[in-house]
Amino acid sequence: MGRWTYLRYTGDMLVFGSSKRGLWEVAEAVSTMLTRDLRLSLKRQATVLAPVTEGIGWLGFRVYPGTTRLDREGRKRFTRKTRRLEMQAASSPQAEDRAVARAASVFGHLAQADTHGLRRSVLDGLQRG
Repeated sequence: MGRWTYLRYTGDMLVFGSSKRGLWEVAEAVSTMLTRDLRLSLKRQATVLAPVTEGIGWLGFRVYPGTTRLDREGRKRFTRKTRRLEMQAASSPQAEDRAVARAASVFGHLAQADTHGLRRSVLDGLQRG
């Protein structure tokens, strides 16, 4: 099967390798194990072989060699969520504490990708607003 590397998070899995044939063999082996041992199956429409230079969608991010970016829908959700949290924070001191804690969580999640510019832009907008 050759050399390969994988990432897994709950039910999602990415497998990286240098050979298409080897990757299809890994997919088949994983499928066989899931069916035999766990009575589960792979979603065939989600089993994709693609060059990493195109980026791989993964948990709301787009993973490229050497960088990870937030995908388009993720950027929209992040922007909407921070605006909503800003409005909630303005309603009362207690709501402000909750909104700040939730915003810290959202910003921490986004810090897992190369999103410094986006986070800075949103914070600058909040401070101006």
